[in-house]
Amino acid sequence: MSVEKTSGECPKFLFIEADEDHVIYQDGTSHYEKMVYIYEGYRQVDKSKRALISPHCITQEVAVRKIFGIM
Repeated sequence: MSVEKTSGECPKFLFIEADEDHVIYQDGTSHYEKMVYIYEGYRQVDKSKRALISPHCITQEVAVRKIFGIM
């Protein structure tokens, strides 16, 4: 995983949420997957819906292990 340097402003807040879930593959096997969501916040779309601002989702277990230093 690489991070590119941009000339834009740094976000004031950065939210990181991590979770685990069972995912059923097409071959019928079930795997325990790790997921990480990184986003800048949310904006109100309408009365009952919100949308994440600049969301990034990481689902590969190897990438999650590298991020959190669990190699």
